[in-house]
Amino acid sequence: MAPGKAPQTYVGFDYAGADVQFLKTMPPVTGGKGHFSLMDNRLVVAVDEGVVTADEGGDVRLGASSFIIPDVRVRDGAPAVVRLEAEASVTAALSLLNRAPLNVMDKANLPVDLAGGRAALSGQIALPLKKGSKDKVVFDVSGKLRDVSSSVLVKGRALSAPEIDVVVDNDRVILTGAGELDGAGFDGSFVLPIGAGGNGRGAGDSRVARGGQPGSGGAGRLRDRPAARDCRGADKGATGGGPAEGPRAGVRSAIRSAGAAPVGAATELGQTPASAGKLRVTGQLGATPRVDRLAISGPGLSAEGAVRLREGGALDRLSFDRLRAGEWLDAAVDIVGQGAGKPVQVVLRGGVLDMRQADLGSGGGGGAQASGPPGPPMQVRLDRLQITDTIALTDLRGNFGTAGAGRFLPGPAERRHPGRGADRAAERTFRRAADIGGCGRSVARRRVAAAGGGRAIVADAAAGGDRRGL
Repeated sequence: MAPGKAPQTYVGFDYAGADVQFLKTMPPVTGGKGHFSLMDNRLVVAVDEGVVTADEGGDVRLGASSFIIPDVRVRDGAPAVVRLEAEASVTAALSLLNRAPLNVMDKANLPVDLAGGRAALSGQIALPLKKGSKDKVVFDVSGKLRDVSSSVLVKGRALSAPEIDVVVDNDRVILTGAGELDGAGFDGSFVLPIGAGGNGRGAGDSRVARGGQPGSGGAGRLRDRPAARDCRGADKGATGGGPAEGPRAGVRSAIRSAGAAPVGAATELGQTPASAGKLRVTGQLGATPRVDRLAISGPGLSAEGAVRLREGGALDRLSFDRLRAGEWLDAAVDIVGQGAGKPVQVVLRGGVLDMRQADLGSGGGGGAQASGPPGPPMQVRLDRLQITDTIALTDLRGNFGTAGAGRFLPGPAERRHPGRGADRAAERTFRRAADIGGCGRSVARRRVAAAGGGRAIVADAAAGGDRRGL
Protein backbone atom coordinates (compact mmCIF):
# COMPACT_ATOMS: atom_id res chain seq x y z
CA MET A 1 0.00 0.00 0.00
CA ALA A 2 1.51 3.35 -1.06
CA PRO A 3 1.45 6.26 1.43
CA GLY A 4 -1.57 8.50 0.96
CA LYS A 5 -3.31 6.10 -1.39
CA ALA A 6 -6.20 3.74 -0.92
CA PRO A 7 -5.18 0.16 -0.25
CA GLN A 8 -5.13 -2.26 -3.18
CA THR A 9 -6.74 -5.58 -2.53
CA TYR A 10 -6.27 -8.88 -4.26
CA VAL A 11 -8.03 -12.17 -3.69
CA GLY A 12 -7.31 -15.23 -5.80
CA PHE A 13 -7.64 -18.99 -5.57
CA ASP A 14 -7.98 -22.07 -7.69
CA TYR A 15 -10.96 -24.36 -7.41
CA ALA A 16 -11.92 -27.86 -8.59
CA GLY A 17 -15.05 -30.00 -8.44
CA ALA A 18 -17.15 -26.88 -7.94
CA ASP A 19 -20.64 -25.92 -9.05
CA VAL A 20 -20.62 -22.44 -10.57
CA GLN A 21 -23.76 -20.40 -11.34
CA PHE A 22 -22.41 -18.02 -13.97
CA LEU A 23 -25.82 -16.68 -14.99
CA LYS A 24 -29.02 -16.84 -12.96
CA THR A 25 -31.10 -18.01 -15.95
CA MET A 26 -28.61 -20.62 -17.16
CA PRO A 27 -27.98 -24.13 -15.81
CA PRO A 28 -24.98 -24.23 -13.43
CA VAL A 29 -21.52 -25.48 -14.35
CA THR A 30 -20.89 -28.75 -12.56
CA GLY A 31 -17.51 -30.34 -11.90
CA GLY A 32 -15.98 -26.96 -12.55
CA LYS A 33 -12.24 -26.38 -12.42
CA GLY A 34 -10.61 -22.99 -12.75
CA HIS A 35 -9.55 -19.81 -10.93
CA PHE A 36 -11.18 -16.96 -9.04
CA SER A 37 -9.63 -13.50 -8.76
CA LEU A 38 -10.57 -10.03 -7.51
CA MET A 39 -8.04 -7.32 -8.25
CA ASP A 40 -8.43 -3.59 -8.76
CA ASN A 41 -12.18 -4.02 -8.36
CA ARG A 42 -12.25 -6.40 -11.33
CA LEU A 43 -13.80 -9.81 -10.61
CA VAL A 44 -13.05 -12.83 -12.80
CA VAL A 45 -14.31 -16.38 -12.43
CA ALA A 46 -12.39 -18.46 -14.99
CA VAL A 47 -13.59 -21.95 -15.92
CA ASP A 48 -10.90 -24.16 -17.42
CA GLU A 49 -13.22 -27.13 -17.63
CA GLY A 50 -16.73 -28.02 -16.58
CA VAL A 51 -20.07 -29.36 -17.76
CA VAL A 52 -23.43 -27.65 -18.26
CA THR A 53 -26.40 -29.97 -18.74
CA ALA A 54 -28.71 -28.47 -21.36
CA ASP A 55 -32.48 -28.87 -21.30
CA GLU A 56 -32.21 -30.98 -24.47
CA GLY A 57 -29.34 -32.69 -26.24
CA GLY A 58 -27.12 -33.67 -23.29
CA ASP A 59 -24.03 -32.07 -21.81
CA VAL A 60 -22.22 -28.95 -22.96
CA ARG A 61 -18.51 -29.10 -22.11
CA LEU A 62 -16.87 -25.79 -21.24
CA GLY A 63 -13.22 -24.78 -21.48
CA ALA A 64 -11.39 -21.43 -21.34
CA SER A 65 -14.60 -19.69 -20.28
CA SER A 66 -15.07 -16.89 -17.77
CA PHE A 67 -17.50 -14.60 -15.97
CA ILE A 68 -16.21 -11.03 -15.58
CA ILE A 69 -17.44 -7.93 -13.73
CA PRO A 70 -15.10 -5.14 -14.89
CA ASP A 71 -15.87 -2.89 -11.86
CA VAL A 72 -17.60 -4.25 -8.78
CA ARG A 73 -18.07 -0.74 -7.41
CA VAL A 74 -20.81 0.03 -9.94
CA ARG A 75 -24.22 -0.19 -8.37
CA ASP A 76 -27.68 -0.68 -9.86
CA GLY A 77 -26.76 -2.54 -13.02
CA ALA A 78 -23.05 -3.20 -13.09
CA PRO A 79 -21.98 -4.48 -16.53
CA ALA A 80 -20.90 -8.10 -16.77
CA VAL A 81 -19.36 -10.23 -19.52
CA VAL A 82 -19.59 -13.99 -20.03
CA ARG A 83 -16.97 -15.51 -22.34
CA LEU A 84 -17.67 -19.02 -23.55
CA GLU A 85 -15.77 -21.85 -25.20
CA ALA A 86 -18.10 -24.84 -25.56
CA GLU A 87 -18.36 -28.20 -27.30
CA ALA A 88 -21.64 -30.15 -27.49
CA SER A 89 -24.21 -31.74 -29.74
CA VAL A 90 -25.94 -29.23 -32.02
CA THR A 91 -29.19 -29.75 -30.09
CA ALA A 92 -27.55 -29.11 -26.71
CA ALA A 93 -25.77 -25.99 -27.97
CA LEU A 94 -28.99 -24.59 -29.45
CA SER A 95 -30.89 -25.48 -26.30
CA LEU A 96 -28.43 -23.44 -24.25
CA LEU A 97 -28.69 -20.53 -26.69
CA ASN A 98 -32.46 -20.68 -26.28
CA ARG A 99 -32.29 -20.05 -22.53
CA ALA A 100 -33.15 -16.59 -21.25
CA PRO A 101 -31.99 -13.96 -21.79
CA LEU A 102 -30.93 -15.07 -25.30
CA ASN A 103 -33.97 -17.06 -26.54
CA VAL A 104 -32.34 -17.38 -29.97
CA MET A 105 -34.37 -20.30 -31.31
CA ASP A 106 -37.70 -18.94 -30.08
CA LYS A 107 -36.96 -15.67 -31.89
CA ALA A 108 -36.05 -17.64 -35.01
CA ASN A 109 -39.23 -19.72 -34.75
CA LEU A 110 -37.15 -22.88 -34.98
CA PRO A 111 -36.86 -25.92 -32.68
CA VAL A 112 -33.70 -26.61 -30.71
CA ASP A 113 -33.51 -30.06 -32.34
CA LEU A 114 -33.05 -28.34 -35.67
CA ALA A 115 -30.19 -30.59 -36.76
CA GLY A 116 -28.00 -33.49 -35.77
CA GLY A 117 -24.23 -33.17 -35.45
CA ARG A 118 -21.63 -31.64 -33.16
CA ALA A 119 -20.97 -28.00 -32.34
CA ALA A 120 -17.83 -26.16 -31.23
CA LEU A 121 -18.68 -22.57 -30.26
CA SER A 122 -17.03 -19.52 -28.75
CA GLY A 123 -18.25 -16.03 -28.01
CA GLN A 124 -19.40 -13.62 -25.36
CA ILE A 125 -22.52 -12.28 -23.68
CA ALA A 126 -22.58 -8.74 -22.27
CA LEU A 127 -25.38 -7.78 -19.87
CA PRO A 128 -26.11 -5.44 -16.96
CA LEU A 129 -26.62 -7.12 -13.57
CA LYS A 130 -30.04 -5.65 -12.99
CA LYS A 131 -33.57 -6.99 -13.07
CA GLY A 132 -35.65 -5.93 -16.05
CA SER A 133 -32.60 -5.39 -18.29
CA LYS A 134 -33.31 -8.35 -20.58
CA ASP A 135 -33.51 -6.13 -23.68
CA LYS A 136 -30.00 -4.79 -23.01
CA VAL A 137 -28.26 -8.15 -23.40
CA VAL A 138 -25.72 -8.19 -26.25
CA PHE A 139 -24.31 -11.47 -27.51
CA ASP A 140 -22.09 -12.71 -30.31
CA VAL A 141 -21.32 -16.42 -30.68
CA SER A 142 -19.55 -18.16 -33.55
CA GLY A 143 -18.08 -21.56 -34.33
CA LYS A 144 -18.44 -24.70 -36.41
CA LEU A 145 -21.08 -27.39 -36.77
CA ARG A 146 -19.79 -30.77 -37.97
CA ASP A 147 -21.52 -33.79 -39.52
CA VAL A 148 -24.72 -31.79 -39.82
CA SER A 149 -28.00 -33.35 -40.92
CA SER A 150 -31.44 -31.73 -40.89
CA SER A 151 -34.89 -32.19 -42.36
CA VAL A 152 -36.25 -29.20 -40.43
CA LEU A 153 -34.23 -26.24 -41.70
CA VAL A 154 -35.85 -26.73 -45.12
CA LYS A 155 -39.07 -28.56 -44.31
CA GLY A 156 -39.34 -31.95 -45.97
CA ARG A 157 -35.87 -31.70 -47.54
CA ALA A 158 -32.79 -33.60 -46.42
CA LEU A 159 -29.86 -31.26 -45.77
CA SER A 160 -26.43 -32.60 -44.88
CA ALA A 161 -23.00 -31.00 -44.56
CA PRO A 162 -19.63 -32.14 -43.22
CA GLU A 163 -18.97 -28.69 -41.70
CA ILE A 164 -20.90 -25.45 -41.37
CA ASP A 165 -19.69 -22.15 -39.93
CA VAL A 166 -22.23 -20.50 -37.65
CA VAL A 167 -22.56 -16.95 -36.34
CA VAL A 168 -25.28 -15.95 -33.87
CA ASP A 169 -25.83 -12.42 -32.58
CA ASN A 170 -28.69 -10.15 -31.60
CA ASP A 171 -29.68 -9.56 -35.21
CA ARG A 172 -29.30 -12.84 -37.05
CA VAL A 173 -28.22 -16.44 -37.33
CA ILE A 174 -25.81 -17.11 -40.22
CA LEU A 175 -24.93 -20.60 -41.44
CA THR A 176 -22.20 -20.88 -44.06
CA GLY A 177 -20.75 -23.99 -45.67
CA ALA A 178 -20.91 -26.69 -48.33
CA GLY A 179 -23.23 -29.67 -48.34
CA GLU A 180 -26.16 -31.30 -50.09
CA LEU A 181 -29.88 -30.57 -50.20
CA ASP A 182 -31.82 -33.62 -51.41
CA GLY A 183 -28.62 -34.76 -53.14
CA ALA A 184 -27.95 -31.43 -54.91
CA GLY A 185 -24.66 -29.83 -53.89
CA PHE A 186 -24.55 -26.30 -52.49
CA ASP A 187 -21.90 -24.01 -51.07
CA GLY A 188 -23.10 -20.84 -49.44
CA SER A 189 -24.95 -19.19 -46.58
CA PHE A 190 -28.33 -19.16 -44.91
CA VAL A 191 -29.31 -16.03 -42.98
CA LEU A 192 -32.15 -15.85 -40.48
CA PRO A 193 -32.82 -12.40 -38.97
CA ILE A 194 -33.94 -12.60 -35.34
CA GLY A 195 -33.71 -8.99 -34.23
CA ALA A 196 -36.52 -6.48 -33.90
CA GLY A 197 -38.70 -6.65 -37.02
CA GLY A 198 -37.01 -9.83 -38.22
CA ASN A 199 -40.12 -11.98 -37.77
CA GLY A 200 -38.04 -15.11 -38.26
CA ARG A 201 -37.71 -14.46 -41.98
CA GLY A 202 -34.86 -16.24 -43.63
CA ALA A 203 -32.73 -15.77 -46.72
CA GLY A 204 -30.05 -17.70 -48.52
CA ASP A 205 -26.83 -16.99 -50.39
CA SER A 206 -25.38 -20.13 -51.94
CA ARG A 207 -23.37 -21.74 -54.68
CA VAL A 208 -25.26 -24.49 -56.42
CA ALA A 209 -23.06 -27.21 -57.89
CA ARG A 210 -23.64 -29.52 -60.83
CA GLY A 211 -23.29 -33.24 -60.43
CA GLY A 212 -24.34 -33.17 -56.78
CA GLN A 213 -20.87 -32.19 -55.57
CA PRO A 214 -20.58 -29.01 -53.55
CA GLY A 215 -18.55 -26.32 -55.25
CA SER A 216 -17.99 -28.26 -58.50
CA GLY A 217 -18.78 -26.21 -61.59
CA GLY A 218 -22.06 -24.40 -62.25
CA ALA A 219 -21.29 -22.00 -59.46
CA GLY A 220 -23.65 -19.20 -58.62
CA ARG A 221 -24.53 -17.26 -55.51
CA LEU A 222 -27.75 -17.41 -53.65
CA ARG A 223 -28.61 -13.84 -52.93
CA ASP A 224 -30.01 -12.13 -49.92
CA ARG A 225 -27.41 -11.93 -47.21
CA PRO A 226 -28.50 -8.99 -45.07
CA ALA A 227 -25.52 -9.24 -42.72
CA ALA A 228 -22.78 -6.74 -42.01
CA ARG A 229 -20.11 -9.30 -42.85
CA ASP A 230 -19.86 -8.82 -46.64
CA CYS A 231 -23.62 -9.17 -46.97
CA ARG A 232 -25.63 -7.72 -49.79
CA GLY A 233 -29.20 -7.39 -48.51
CA ALA A 234 -30.41 -7.83 -52.06
CA ASP A 235 -33.96 -8.76 -51.16
CA LYS A 236 -35.04 -6.82 -48.13
CA GLY A 237 -38.62 -7.79 -48.81
CA ALA A 238 -37.97 -11.48 -48.35
CA THR A 239 -40.82 -13.31 -46.70
CA GLY A 240 -41.24 -16.64 -45.10
CA GLY A 241 -39.36 -18.16 -42.25
CA GLY A 242 -39.38 -20.93 -39.73
CA PRO A 243 -39.93 -24.56 -40.53
CA ALA A 244 -43.54 -24.08 -41.62
CA GLU A 245 -42.88 -21.67 -44.47
CA GLY A 246 -39.25 -22.34 -45.32
CA PRO A 247 -36.47 -19.83 -45.94
CA ARG A 248 -36.26 -17.37 -48.78
CA ALA A 249 -33.53 -18.28 -51.23
CA GLY A 250 -32.04 -17.20 -54.52
CA VAL A 251 -29.65 -18.84 -56.95
CA ARG A 252 -27.26 -17.34 -59.46
CA SER A 253 -25.48 -19.92 -61.58
CA ALA A 254 -23.39 -20.23 -64.71
CA ILE A 255 -24.75 -22.88 -67.08
CA ARG A 256 -23.26 -24.47 -70.15
CA SER A 257 -25.22 -26.00 -72.97
CA ALA A 258 -23.09 -29.14 -72.99
CA GLY A 259 -24.23 -29.96 -69.48
CA ALA A 260 -27.76 -28.65 -69.64
CA ALA A 261 -29.14 -29.80 -73.00
CA PRO A 262 -28.25 -31.94 -76.00
CA VAL A 263 -25.79 -30.27 -78.33
CA GLY A 264 -28.32 -30.30 -81.16
CA ALA A 265 -30.92 -28.47 -79.10
CA ALA A 266 -28.36 -25.91 -78.00
CA THR A 267 -27.23 -25.37 -81.58
CA GLU A 268 -30.81 -24.59 -82.64
CA LEU A 269 -30.72 -21.71 -80.17
CA GLY A 270 -27.47 -20.45 -81.63
CA GLN A 271 -25.23 -21.85 -78.90
CA THR A 272 -22.08 -23.85 -79.26
CA PRO A 273 -21.44 -26.73 -76.83
CA ALA A 274 -19.02 -24.52 -74.89
CA SER A 275 -21.35 -21.49 -74.73
CA ALA A 276 -22.07 -20.26 -71.22
CA GLY A 277 -25.31 -18.79 -69.99
CA LYS A 278 -26.67 -17.51 -66.70
CA LEU A 279 -29.43 -18.75 -64.44
CA ARG A 280 -31.00 -16.72 -61.66
CA VAL A 281 -33.73 -18.00 -59.36
CA THR A 282 -35.33 -16.38 -56.32
CA GLY A 283 -38.11 -17.83 -54.24
CA GLN A 284 -38.94 -19.69 -51.08
CA LEU A 285 -38.00 -23.20 -50.05
CA GLY A 286 -40.35 -25.49 -48.21
CA ALA A 287 -42.72 -28.43 -48.61
CA THR A 288 -44.13 -26.67 -51.68
CA PRO A 289 -41.32 -24.45 -53.00
CA ARG A 290 -42.14 -21.18 -54.72
CA VAL A 291 -40.14 -19.50 -57.47
CA ASP A 292 -40.92 -15.80 -57.68
CA ARG A 293 -38.36 -15.08 -60.36
CA LEU A 294 -36.68 -17.33 -62.91
CA ALA A 295 -34.28 -15.69 -65.37
CA ILE A 296 -32.26 -17.52 -68.01
CA SER A 297 -29.88 -15.88 -70.46
CA GLY A 298 -27.34 -17.14 -72.94
CA PRO A 299 -26.40 -17.08 -76.61
CA GLY A 300 -29.66 -17.07 -78.57
CA LEU A 301 -31.93 -17.34 -75.54
CA SER A 302 -33.28 -15.12 -72.78
CA ALA A 303 -36.32 -15.64 -70.59
CA GLU A 304 -37.70 -14.19 -67.38
CA GLY A 305 -40.73 -15.22 -65.39
CA ALA A 306 -41.96 -17.21 -62.39
CA VAL A 307 -42.90 -20.77 -61.46
CA ARG A 308 -45.95 -21.88 -59.53
CA LEU A 309 -45.95 -25.41 -58.12
CA ARG A 310 -48.77 -27.52 -56.81
CA GLU A 311 -48.77 -29.21 -53.44
CA GLY A 312 -46.20 -31.97 -53.58
CA GLY A 313 -43.96 -30.09 -56.03
CA ALA A 314 -45.70 -30.84 -59.36
CA LEU A 315 -45.67 -28.07 -61.97
CA ASP A 316 -48.71 -25.82 -62.00
CA ARG A 317 -47.57 -23.03 -64.32
CA LEU A 318 -44.26 -21.71 -65.61
CA SER A 319 -44.89 -18.16 -66.81
CA PHE A 320 -42.34 -16.26 -68.88
CA ASP A 321 -43.34 -12.62 -69.23
CA ARG A 322 -40.80 -12.43 -72.02
CA LEU A 323 -39.04 -15.24 -73.82
CA ARG A 324 -36.69 -14.50 -76.71
CA ALA A 325 -35.20 -17.29 -78.81
CA GLY A 326 -32.79 -16.36 -81.58
CA GLU A 327 -34.27 -13.90 -84.06
CA TRP A 328 -37.55 -15.74 -84.44
CA LEU A 329 -39.46 -15.56 -81.15
CA ASP A 330 -40.15 -12.69 -78.78
CA ALA A 331 -43.26 -13.52 -76.79
CA ALA A 332 -44.91 -14.08 -73.43
CA VAL A 333 -45.12 -17.84 -72.90
CA ASP A 334 -46.73 -20.08 -70.28
CA ILE A 335 -46.01 -23.78 -69.72
CA VAL A 336 -49.00 -25.27 -67.91
CA GLY A 337 -48.70 -28.58 -66.08
CA GLN A 338 -51.45 -31.15 -66.65
CA GLY A 339 -50.53 -33.63 -63.94
CA ALA A 340 -48.05 -36.47 -63.54
CA GLY A 341 -47.23 -38.31 -66.77
CA LYS A 342 -49.21 -35.92 -68.98
CA PRO A 343 -47.79 -33.54 -71.61
CA VAL A 344 -47.72 -29.89 -70.65
CA GLN A 345 -49.73 -27.23 -72.41
CA VAL A 346 -48.03 -24.30 -74.18
CA VAL A 347 -49.75 -20.92 -74.10
CA LEU A 348 -48.47 -17.94 -76.10
CA ARG A 349 -49.84 -14.76 -74.52
CA GLY A 350 -48.70 -12.24 -77.11
CA GLY A 351 -45.58 -11.26 -78.98
CA VAL A 352 -43.93 -11.87 -82.34
CA LEU A 353 -43.08 -15.11 -84.14
CA ASP A 354 -41.00 -14.96 -87.33
CA MET A 355 -41.34 -18.15 -89.35
CA ARG A 356 -38.55 -17.04 -91.70
CA GLN A 357 -35.98 -17.45 -88.93
CA ALA A 358 -37.56 -20.36 -87.04
CA ASP A 359 -36.08 -23.84 -86.99
CA LEU A 360 -38.87 -25.99 -85.59
CA GLY A 361 -37.63 -29.39 -86.76
CA SER A 362 -38.60 -31.43 -89.78
CA GLY A 363 -42.13 -32.45 -88.62
CA GLY A 364 -44.59 -33.45 -91.32
CA GLY A 365 -46.69 -36.49 -91.89
CA GLY A 366 -43.72 -38.67 -92.68
CA GLY A 367 -42.07 -38.12 -89.28
CA ALA A 368 -42.23 -40.47 -86.37
CA GLN A 369 -45.21 -40.06 -84.12
CA ALA A 370 -44.56 -39.21 -80.51
CA SER A 371 -45.41 -41.91 -78.02
CA GLY A 372 -47.93 -41.42 -75.24
CA PRO A 373 -51.21 -39.51 -75.18
CA PRO A 374 -51.57 -36.35 -77.27
CA GLY A 375 -50.94 -33.11 -75.45
CA PRO A 376 -53.53 -30.40 -74.90
CA PRO A 377 -53.93 -27.87 -77.71
CA MET A 378 -51.46 -25.02 -77.84
CA GLN A 379 -53.21 -21.72 -77.17
CA VAL A 380 -51.78 -18.98 -79.34
CA ARG A 381 -52.22 -15.23 -79.24
CA LEU A 382 -49.66 -13.32 -81.27
CA ASP A 383 -49.37 -9.66 -82.12
CA ARG A 384 -47.63 -10.62 -85.34
CA LEU A 385 -46.82 -13.83 -87.17
CA GLN A 386 -44.34 -13.17 -89.97
CA ILE A 387 -44.72 -15.97 -92.54
CA THR A 388 -42.58 -14.71 -95.44
CA ASP A 389 -40.92 -11.43 -96.36
CA THR A 390 -44.24 -10.28 -97.79
CA ILE A 391 -46.90 -12.08 -95.75
CA ALA A 392 -47.72 -11.59 -92.06
CA LEU A 393 -50.70 -12.11 -89.78
CA THR A 394 -51.43 -9.67 -86.98
CA ASP A 395 -53.67 -10.03 -83.92
CA LEU A 396 -53.57 -13.80 -84.37
CA ARG A 397 -55.56 -16.07 -82.06
CA GLY A 398 -56.08 -19.80 -82.24
CA ASN A 399 -55.88 -23.24 -80.67
CA PHE A 400 -53.57 -25.74 -82.36
CA GLY A 401 -53.13 -29.43 -81.59
CA THR A 402 -49.74 -31.02 -81.28
CA ALA A 403 -50.45 -33.13 -84.40
CA GLY A 404 -50.74 -30.00 -86.53
CA ALA A 405 -54.53 -29.50 -86.66
CA GLY A 406 -55.84 -26.25 -85.33
CA ARG A 407 -58.57 -23.62 -85.30
CA PHE A 408 -58.31 -19.88 -85.57
CA LEU A 409 -60.38 -17.90 -83.10
CA PRO A 410 -62.39 -14.80 -84.03
CA GLY A 411 -60.68 -11.47 -83.63
CA PRO A 412 -62.31 -8.25 -82.40
CA ALA A 413 -63.90 -7.45 -85.76
CA GLU A 414 -65.35 -10.93 -86.13
CA ARG A 415 -66.78 -10.82 -82.64
CA ARG A 416 -68.66 -7.66 -83.69
CA HIS A 417 -69.84 -9.36 -86.92
CA PRO A 418 -70.30 -13.05 -86.08
CA GLY A 419 -71.40 -13.90 -89.61
CA ARG A 420 -67.90 -13.29 -90.82
CA GLY A 421 -64.59 -14.90 -89.95
CA ALA A 422 -64.71 -18.05 -87.86
CA ASP A 423 -68.08 -19.24 -89.16
CA ARG A 424 -67.13 -18.78 -92.83
CA ALA A 425 -63.49 -19.89 -92.53
CA ALA A 426 -62.59 -18.01 -95.69
CA GLU A 427 -59.72 -19.31 -97.79
CA ARG A 428 -57.99 -16.35 -99.32
CA THR A 429 -55.71 -16.22 -102.27
CA PHE A 430 -53.00 -13.64 -102.64
CA ARG A 431 -50.78 -12.93 -105.60
CA ARG A 432 -47.28 -11.76 -105.20
CA ALA A 433 -45.39 -10.26 -108.10
CA ALA A 434 -41.62 -10.23 -107.99
CA ASP A 435 -38.78 -9.54 -110.32
CA ILE A 436 -36.66 -12.62 -110.93
CA GLY A 437 -33.23 -11.57 -112.07
CA GLY A 438 -34.70 -8.57 -113.95
CA CYS A 439 -36.12 -10.90 -116.63
CA GLY A 440 -39.82 -10.18 -116.32
CA ARG A 441 -42.33 -11.04 -113.66
CA SER A 442 -43.68 -14.31 -112.41
CA VAL A 443 -46.79 -14.64 -110.34
CA ALA A 444 -46.82 -17.06 -107.41
CA ARG A 445 -50.01 -17.99 -105.66
CA ARG A 446 -50.07 -17.97 -101.91
CA ARG A 447 -53.03 -19.61 -100.24
CA VAL A 448 -53.57 -18.78 -96.60
CA ALA A 449 -56.41 -20.54 -94.78
CA ALA A 450 -57.76 -18.26 -92.09
CA ALA A 451 -60.93 -18.04 -90.10
CA GLY A 452 -60.77 -14.40 -89.19
CA GLY A 453 -58.53 -14.82 -86.14
CA GLY A 454 -56.04 -12.29 -87.48
CA ARG A 455 -55.36 -9.68 -90.15
CA ALA A 456 -53.22 -10.59 -93.13
CA ILE A 457 -50.61 -8.15 -94.37
CA VAL A 458 -49.35 -8.84 -97.89
CA ALA A 459 -46.57 -6.74 -99.33
CA ASP A 460 -46.27 -6.29 -103.12
CA ALA A 461 -42.56 -6.90 -103.58
CA ALA A 462 -42.54 -5.30 -107.02
CA ALA A 463 -44.40 -2.15 -106.07
CA GLY A 464 -42.94 -1.90 -102.56
CA GLY A 465 -46.39 -1.38 -101.03
CA ASP A 466 -48.61 -3.17 -98.55
CA ARG A 467 -52.13 -4.46 -98.93
CA ARG A 468 -53.73 -4.83 -95.53
CA GLY A 469 -56.89 -6.37 -94.16
CA LEU A 470 -57.50 -8.69 -97.13
